[in-house]
Amino acid sequence: MQVLAIDPGSTQSGYVVYDTATSDVLESGVAENNDLVDRLHAMNQSVGIMLVMEKPTASGAAMMAQAQLGDVEKLIRTGQREAAFIALAKARGSVASAYKSSGDLIDTAFWFGTFAQAAGYTPETVASVTRNDVKRVLRVGPGTGTVDARVWQAIVQGYGEGADRKGGRLHGVKSHARQALAAAIAWVQINRWN
Repeated sequence: MQVLAIDPGSTQSGYVVYDTATSDVLESGVAENNDLVDRLHAMNQSVGIMLVMEKPTASGAAMMAQAQLGDVEKLIRTGQREAAFIALAKARGSVASAYKSSGDLIDTAFWFGTFAQAAGYTPETVASVTRNDVKRVLRVGPGTGTVDARVWQAIVQGYGEGADRKGGRLHGVKSHARQALAAAIAWVQINRWN
């Protein structure tokens, strides 16, 4: 089975196509969100492809936006795009003025829902994992450096020394595609889909 994993962003998102049988990365990159939506619409008819995304999360004061984001995501998944845009504008306006990072978080949540809808959302075709799922599955604990860097280090260690170098199985996986790969690996391990 192939998994298209996306690390959603506010304007661009990282993605990987991951083979669950071989643990190979078949394709990776960072793309404009609208381009990924077009790809998901085309994929919607494919059999055996699962969309996996890491849920956008907030930290600190931005957690206040989570309830509003959940409403926006539900509206998008059910095809109520006009209502979602209105809810998104309200959430963005009320929270972003107080918390600078909330605007990006809200936009990311919007794209999360848009990707799910474009993939023909059903529990059999779209799944999500949390950052905590990723850290637990990859056994990433506290340490120095960013969480993203520690997650990538854990992935490389799992594939073996040199996997991220030229000729290695992870060569070319860059930027936000690394976090998409982490989501794919976490989802596979959680669901034991090998």
